[in-house]
Amino acid sequence: MDLKETYRLFQALSLDITFGAWCCLMAVSTVFEIDIRWYEQFLLSAAVWLIYTLDHLLDANRIDQQALSLRHAVHQKYKIPILLFAAFIIASSIYCLFLLDPEILLGGLYICGFVLVYFVIVHFIKGRIFILKEFAAALVYSTGIMLIPWIRIEEHQEFLALFHLQLFLIAYCNILILAWFDARKDNYQKQNSVILTKGLKLTFKVLNFLLAAFFIITVIALFGLKPGITGFSLYQIVMLLMGLTLGWIFTYPNDFRRNEIYRTIADLIFLYPFLVIWIK
Repeated sequence: MDLKETYRLFQALSLDITFGAWCCLMAVSTVFEIDIRWYEQFLLSAAVWLIYTLDHLLDANRIDQQALSLRHAVHQKYKIPILLFAAFIIASSIYCLFLLDPEILLGGLYICGFVLVYFVIVHFIKGRIFILKEFAAALVYSTGIMLIPWIRIEEHQEFLALFHLQLFLIAYCNILILAWFDARKDNYQKQNSVILTKGLKLTFKVLNFLLAAFFIITVIALFGLKPGITGFSLYQIVMLLMGLTLGWIFTYPNDFRRNEIYRTIADLIFLYPFLVIWIK
């Protein structure tokens, strides 16, 4: 297996998006100068990986033939090893839960409750046209990353809200763009997505609106706000680069369809915040 195939497997197992969540959390904590303990970092990473993995396993289980997408094919072929590793992660997470502060534990339980409702609605209730799984996924992803900063930071709450909004918008755009690219395969293999329930035209308009909103907010934050927080401008530059990358993929889709390059680049943007950790 060469390096390219290794990375594609790494990506299919949601390890890139998991590391991306860690990068986002540590970038925010770096800007606001808060300490994130090792078990808190582990629990966030574990939660992201488990949510994505469970989602992919359930999707793959509904496909009664060889899956077309790599992530579903991998979860079909390696179902047992993935489940065994998930059991190990769950056991380790239970140990770490006892180390958490009560406020963080309570906040995490609220998020877990929302995720449980999300899985029941998306995967087990028929007639799911009323639920947008992509919106819920972006909300859970961004809120999970921002949970500890919201609890630990007492000052600059308005800027923390800005970071949360930006992270939600970029995550939502990312998920919608991937669903937009995967629409044909999802339709063929009866996978639920906003594209299939709301249509390509409406999704295209929503994506344009969300990307425009993200760029307006980020440009204003970069050039119009001077909060006196070290690393604030650097974080905004990184956010802008993330948005520009997604905009590039969305504007020139035919350049990224081969070998699911769009998915590789779209998920790689969540590693950009590592620059904030490294440079600051």
